[in-house]
Amino acid sequence: MTHEIQVAFDIVAGDTHLGQIEGVVTFTYRPGCPAQTYGDPSQCYPAEPPEVEFVGAKMLCSYDQPDGVYIDALDVPGPIYAAFRNWFDENYDRVCDHAEQNSGPDPDYARDCATEDERMDSMFAPIEDEF
Repeated sequence: MTHEIQVAFDIVAGDTHLGQIEGVVTFTYRPGCPAQTYGDPSQCYPAEPPEVEFVGAKMLCSYDQPDGVYIDALDVPGPIYAAFRNWFDENYDRVCDHAEQNSGPDPDYARDCATEDERMDSMFAPIEDEF
């Protein structure tokens, strides 16, 4: 599922402060999966963390700096793109929290849980003898 989060941060290239920027980061999010630790050992697996992937960023506004540098375009793969990407990489928990708070149940996860419940029910269903 695709999400957007509004961010504001300083743009720095090496030792040069290029300005402050506000923008919207777009990313995809897939919730993690809890561990399966019971039942047949071949069906057990460790927990998986949420998956997030940076899609892109859009600048909303930037600010003039004392040295006159003005950032007015997202110059991929220049320092502005790198700054958005670095912000995204450094704020994994915040990005995941934002996605979890702003999305409904994951349909794939719900389907997988239903399938697991059906499998467990069939394993423990009473055995009926046929005579």
